[in-house]
Amino acid sequence: MSPHTKFSPSEDDLRAALVALKTRYPSLGIVKTHSILLASYPDWTVSEKRTRKVLQSEGLILGTHSPQAADFVYPSSRLIPDLDISKWSSKVKVRYYDKRKGKGLVAAEDIEEGETIWKEDPFVLAPEWEIYDLQVSSAACGYCSTPLDMSSPLTQPCPASSSSQVHCPIRFCNRLCLSRSAKHHPLLCSSQNPGCIPLLQTIKETQWMALHAFSQCTSRILLSGQRSVEEEDRDWKVVAGLAELGLEERYKYGFSASGAPEPDRESWKKAHAVFLQAFRSPKNPADQKNLAKILKKPINPVIEKALFDYEGFLKGLGKMSL
Repeated sequence: MSPHTKFSPSEDDLRAALVALKTRYPSLGIVKTHSILLASYPDWTVSEKRTRKVLQSEGLILGTHSPQAADFVYPSSRLIPDLDISKWSSKVKVRYYDKRKGKGLVAAEDIEEGETIWKEDPFVLAPEWEIYDLQVSSAACGYCSTPLDMSSPLTQPCPASSSSQVHCPIRFCNRLCLSRSAKHHPLLCSSQNPGCIPLLQTIKETQWMALHAFSQCTSRILLSGQRSVEEEDRDWKVVAGLAELGLEERYKYGFSASGAPEPDRESWKKAHAVFLQAFRSPKNPADQKNLAKILKKPINPVIEKALFDYEGFLKGLGKMSL
């Protein structure tokens, strides 16, 4: 397609773009919204009549009171109780605006261009698929995702592979990465927890990033609860503080990336089944025994319900999709 060729977008793409624009500029009328739409998507050809029709069908015209307008939802956002940002930096503070804007960091002091405010390790790492493929083929570190030099004497295999009939392909840069991986790897290790294999296969086959990330988060939360109540509480506050929009709401209001297909309800159910099999209810006694060796302490009932009930599972996937 030449740089000057315009095309008519699909109904789904147009709907998603207009919902996004009205979310950002809720007070604009049809003419202004249409003007911004064309400026934002210069390759599109869309009539004002078509824009009006979509806005009407979604209840996004000021003064309309369709069911869609009445129950339109925004991702929910909340502050983490007792979060003390000053431990990391005095330069910024957290501010909650409203349900539409949510929360964010604002400057508390003057900040120089290029100035580092603070540094921190990621809570979990769910890498893009090219890197993930390297990890599961033993070519990138299972903790930090750095490509491995297979000739280096520092690289470490997953220790569980040597004592299990099921091979774990994950390797690590060095002993430090191996040690740090204890925060999430054991429950997603095919040697230590074979019940997770169907989940790992589903993640790889579907390339569903939300399921990939939520599995990493779930593993970290469950393992932190095995170490201490304090660590579990700290980690759970991080996950609970993430902006939230369930998959049903996400599907209804078109929060998906424009033009990007998303898993359907049948896929949600299949994912939930293998998710439970990995973290809560393996199918066979041998896998149940292996999981029990890792999760020796009972799971906090509040966390258990939030992670494993179907509605909680969909909300968790929705968090990862925002």
